[in-house]
Amino acid sequence: MRDTSFLGKLLRLTESSNAGEKAVAERKLQEQLAKHNMTLQELERNLALASHNPEDDEAVHWLYVDSKGRTKNTRLDPATVTIVQAVADYFNGEVLTGQGEIDIFATRGNKIQIILYAEYLLDQLLIDLKKAKKEQKIQDRCFNYSFRKVWAAQVAYRLHEMKKEERSEGTVINNVQVSGLALQNKDQKEKQTSIALRKQKYPKVGTRGGYRMSGGEGATSGSSYGSNVGLNRQVSGRAAYRLGAGN
Repeated sequence: MRDTSFLGKLLRLTESSNAGEKAVAERKLQEQLAKHNMTLQELERNLALASHNPEDDEAVHWLYVDSKGRTKNTRLDPATVTIVQAVADYFNGEVLTGQGEIDIFATRGNKIQIILYAEYLLDQLLIDLKKAKKEQKIQDRCFNYSFRKVWAAQVAYRLHEMKKEERSEGTVINNVQVSGLALQNKDQKEKQTSIALRKQKYPKVGTRGGYRMSGGEGATSGSSYGSNVGLNRQVSGRAAYRLGAGN
């Protein structure tokens, strides 16, 4: 384990922006890999195993908390529901809505990612809506509704397509290249875990899905902004992120 930790530090140094440091780290890493009769792929796998916390695989359930700290609303906002559903699905979670609440099921390891990513996107939705209204000089509730609904649907579609592409071609997670097949296996396990808890808590309820577009004055503008919003997963979120109600 000590050797793996040292090699991991060398691996991180190969990403250095300092050309000299990067070159030295690359040479040292190759020397150490040869010394330990280890391939780069084996090192990356060992690092992933060493950093994995088994508790992250456990299923957890919580309620979505809105910007005002509420878990229950008399009427759920369709755009919010669409975004939370899409983000939860991206991270292999499950969502149920009813009685003014949005119930989320996922692995413990994905919980904070779902919360922060959904928060980032919903913040961006408000920013884009404000820009669009200023550009078009519109102060209209119908415009607001259409813009929000179509923006959310467009972002949800893009997340769905991005996940498909990653599962086909693979992606980089924590500076480690992960194959599409490995991601698919991970997805399947995490999704099954989420579904199992959802069925345990609500055995007679199915899931709701679909990210439908709508018409209206704000639809075109919402689609345009939703098509261009950044989907970078490196989300910092606001300082006081909300872990929500539940375990």
